[in-house]
Amino acid sequence: MMRILWRRLVAFLFTTALIVTGLTLSEQPAEAAPRPLKVSIANIGMAKKPRIGAILDKRPHVVVISEAKRARTHLRTVGKRRGYRLRQYSKKHGEEAPNMALLIRKDVRIVDQRLLRMSEPWWYNGNKRKPRRYPVIKVRVNGKQWNVIGVHFPPGGPDGGGSKTGGRNGPAWRESKRAIQRYAANHPKARVVAAGDFNGTHRECVRHFPGFRVKQGGKVDHAMAKKDRGVRFVWVKRHRPKVGHGWFTFKLRAT
Repeated sequence: MMRILWRRLVAFLFTTALIVTGLTLSEQPAEAAPRPLKVSIANIGMAKKPRIGAILDKRPHVVVISEAKRARTHLRTVGKRRGYRLRQYSKKHGEEAPNMALLIRKDVRIVDQRLLRMSEPWWYNGNKRKPRRYPVIKVRVNGKQWNVIGVHFPPGGPDGGGSKTGGRNGPAWRESKRAIQRYAANHPKARVVAAGDFNGTHRECVRHFPGFRVKQGGKVDHAMAKKDRGVRFVWVKRHRPKVGHGWFTFKLRAT
């Protein structure tokens, strides 16, 4: 009799243990898929106080802002208030360096940052301008590293443009293109993303960046990712109201 009771007790305890273990396991979340990277871009048109808060409230990981020379104080103040850090080079790095600004969420780890320096001048409304500068930031988002390049190509596209550029900006535009391609080639294992104002149509960028997936935001505002790096675009959002001449967010996922 005691032996039967003992066996029943052992069976009961064993069954209970299985049930508790099963409940515990069921409460554990399934392994989360890698969270995507969200990059927003905006050309703010040299405004001193752009409506950047609307962008930050959407919580992108990185914001690429062009024509930002006059907005440094505003960007830093609004960014700090909403949990973002500003990365914007000064004129000591080149006349065009402050044109680009990056805002990075404070919960995103910054691994490295650097500046791509162009050498070709460009023209606008009869004025000769200094060569462009493009910031590159390596960030880690939920265990995945991304190399994000903020760009604002010279106006005119690959053919150099019309009356406002005197048709002379082709060499500067193509130099910028080669700089992005060279950076990707020099970082063969990196998830390389370039985003911003390319001053070229989607069709032109697809033609001139054959090794990249190009996602259109606006007429000349796009994002692109190197094809062979396990990256795909999930969606692009075109926000309203506009910030500058357009505000776009791209969601990318590491496959």
